[in-house]
Amino acid sequence: MTLEKIAEIDLKLKELEGLKDQLNTLASACHGDDRPNCPILDALTSE
Repeated sequence: MTLEKIAEIDLKLKELEGLKDQLNTLASACHGDDRPNCPILDALTSE
Protein backbone atom coordinates (compact mmCIF):
# COMPACT_ATOMS: atom_id res chain seq x y z
CA MET A 1 0.00 0.00 0.00
CA THR A 2 2.81 2.41 0.84
CA LEU A 3 4.61 1.67 -2.43
CA GLU A 4 1.41 2.36 -4.35
CA LYS A 5 1.11 5.73 -2.63
CA ILE A 6 4.72 6.53 -3.48
CA ALA A 7 4.03 5.66 -7.13
CA GLU A 8 0.99 7.96 -7.11
CA ILE A 9 3.06 10.78 -5.65
CA ASP A 10 5.82 10.23 -8.23
CA LEU A 11 3.26 10.42 -11.03
CA LYS A 12 1.77 13.61 -9.62
CA LEU A 13 5.24 15.14 -9.31
CA LYS A 14 5.94 14.37 -12.98
CA GLU A 15 2.63 15.95 -13.97
CA LEU A 16 3.37 19.04 -11.89
CA GLU A 17 6.87 19.32 -13.37
CA GLY A 18 5.35 19.22 -16.86
CA LEU A 19 2.87 21.92 -15.89
CA LYS A 20 5.70 24.00 -14.46
CA ASP A 21 7.63 23.69 -17.73
CA GLN A 22 4.56 24.76 -19.72
CA LEU A 23 3.98 27.76 -17.46
CA ASN A 24 7.63 28.79 -17.74
CA THR A 25 7.35 28.65 -21.53
CA LEU A 26 4.18 30.73 -21.47
CA ALA A 27 5.67 33.23 -19.01
CA SER A 28 8.65 33.76 -21.30
CA ALA A 29 6.24 34.55 -24.15
CA CYS A 30 4.41 37.16 -22.07
CA HIS A 31 5.31 40.72 -22.96
CA GLY A 32 3.58 42.18 -19.89
CA ASP A 33 1.88 44.94 -21.82
CA ASP A 34 -1.62 45.69 -23.12
CA ARG A 35 -1.41 43.69 -26.32
CA PRO A 36 -4.78 42.24 -27.32
CA ASN A 37 -3.38 38.74 -27.87
CA CYS A 38 -2.06 37.05 -24.76
CA PRO A 39 -0.13 33.81 -25.34
CA ILE A 40 -1.01 32.58 -21.85
CA LEU A 41 -4.75 33.10 -22.27
CA ASP A 42 -4.63 31.69 -25.80
CA ALA A 43 -2.93 28.52 -24.54
CA LEU A 44 -5.30 28.10 -21.61
CA THR A 45 -8.44 28.56 -23.70
CA SER A 46 -7.26 26.14 -26.39
CA GLU A 47 -6.99 23.21 -23.94
